[in-house]
Amino acid sequence: MKQVKLEELPRETLIELARMYARNWQTLDGLWFGNVEAQYGLEAAIKLDLKNWERQSVVFYYPRCPVQEGRKRQGKQEFPCKAMKLTLLSNIARVVEPRAAVKCLTCPPDPHPDKFWCKWELTMKE
Repeated sequence: MKQVKLEELPRETLIELARMYARNWQTLDGLWFGNVEAQYGLEAAIKLDLKNWERQSVVFYYPRCPVQEGRKRQGKQEFPCKAMKLTLLSNIARVVEPRAAVKCLTCPPDPHPDKFWCKWELTMKE
């Protein structure tokens, strides 16, 4: 079997692979949940499923930022929004789930790639 480097695949192929893996992951999760429910009941399946979800991290980023893009068009420097955004996102996360924790991976004034302005990680505290 020939090895293929993901970096060399066309964008359309990568998008289709991401969709396929997402469907496979959802199918596997559904099968797992159904089997646990059949063996131990709905309440146990929900309890165990929540434990699995608590262990997963979520990383999200902002590919566009109207504030930063506007400043750029006006010839201004990037706004150093890291502290402000960390406070905002942490407060929102705590309202939704008190055990949630937000970590900044990069945000102005940090350097960032052209593909996005900032990147954040959302985790659950033990």
